[in-house]
Amino acid sequence: MGCVYYTVPGLPPEYLSSLNNIFPAFLFHAQDRGYQSISNEQMFSALVKELVSLQEEGIMICINGEEIKIYFTLGLVLGDNLGLNSILGFVESFTANFYCRIYRSPKQELQQMCHQSNTFLRNVINYESDIKHNNVSETGVREQCIFHKIQHFHVTENLVCDFMHDIPEGVARYDMALIISGLIDQGCFTLNELNNRLRYFNYGTTERKNVPPLIRETNIKKGILIMSASEMLCLIRFFSLMVGELVPTSSNFWKLYLLLYQITDLCCARKIQRDSSFLLDSLVYEHNKLYLLLSKSTLKPKFHMLTHYGHILRKNGPIILTSSIRFEAKHKILKSLANVIPCRINLGYTIANKLQF
Repeated sequence: MGCVYYTVPGLPPEYLSSLNNIFPAFLFHAQDRGYQSISNEQMFSALVKELVSLQEEGIMICINGEEIKIYFTLGLVLGDNLGLNSILGFVESFTANFYCRIYRSPKQELQQMCHQSNTFLRNVINYESDIKHNNVSETGVREQCIFHKIQHFHVTENLVCDFMHDIPEGVARYDMALIISGLIDQGCFTLNELNNRLRYFNYGTTERKNVPPLIRETNIKKGILIMSASEMLCLIRFFSLMVGELVPTSSNFWKLYLLLYQITDLCCARKIQRDSSFLLDSLVYEHNKLYLLLSKSTLKPKFHMLTHYGHILRKNGPIILTSSIRFEAKHKILKSLANVIPCRINLGYTIANKLQF
């Protein structure tokens, strides 16, 4: 099943992250879209119609006997990179020449890019030009965004990236593998010593459920650590306490770790100064430049997405509040319902009904 949720961003952050304040808006069979050649317009027409109705007609609520009409508008469409590219009408392959939905540059340039230049950002004018050109391999635009039917929304202003998929489940996996491998090669510690420290470290009561797994030598050789987002965040936060006294501060691998730590710290802040976005830009530039030097390879798509984070922070506020990490947690409720439903006829309708009750 595919699920679209909605939430009201005006709520305070401590209530915004509550699963009770994340509401299912639309359920569909993901296979229908992928294999049955059902277009985005056909698939999401009912959802778009509902959003238009909420914006133009509103809803009536009663408070202390007084009826009040409230109107809603679509602020941002959130999701991971593939999901957003898919439903917003961009190319669905990150090996494509123009894979970025925010930037209008070819892959060869993005693989070496350490900072964002506003010159190449997508905007309404060049987006319409790309639609008319009608060549996805040269523009990265597959079709007109279906959400343009909603007044005041345009896909080029939907500047969002998903922190959870980009850093804990993306950049950090490659970074930490490179950092650990580099520090082992420099003789700071052995893999066995590191695993012993992972095993016996006192994580405290708050992180007890997020303890990172032991690191395998095969993962180090492949250059990627496989663990969940919460486990990776735990590893990033405590890695300096585990092995910090063993590592010389002059090590470039240690500098890469410190940059990753600071970027993660800024992205996880629920309250942050607007000017911190420029610090984030600087940290991402240094991080990507150092990664290119140490890895002797090109930047992967998720490393490129980091270059937009400062701009996104200035536009939308705290990065963590536009992450899909809490929406993913909401899946558990739908999954638990699906597991106890014996009938598989129109499963989406049944789940939606039970959620409403």
